[in-house]
Amino acid sequence: MEWVWKVKSFSLDDSFLPTKKQIKNHIFNENNIKEFEKKIYRKAILIIDGNIIKLKSYDTIVAEYNGKTKKLKIFGWFSTTTASHINEFIEYLGGVKRLSKKELNEEPTIKI
Repeated sequence: MEWVWKVKSFSLDDSFLPTKKQIKNHIFNENNIKEFEKKIYRKAILIIDGNIIKLKSYDTIVAEYNGKTKKLKIFGWFSTTTASHINEFIEYLGGVKRLSKKELNEEPTIKI
């Protein structure tokens, strides 16, 4: 999904880019979720509850994405591995910024 934001940074006609519905279908697609979990070696999982996707790293919910508001709430910095899981989750959702330990400690809510 990172390529979407790179293309949008250019002054191009974006009619060939995925629609909001296509992006939502990608994010909530069960096969894509399984691929995401494989990518992070099943040390983290995604839990879907309606329009909410929770990221559980090891035994702790570390982030929560609201599909309606398009906001991701991060619950802090836990470890280097968990920070990596959170940043992979941000990328999975279509975000491009990787958050540092300091930024994660601030428990940000970011619009994706």
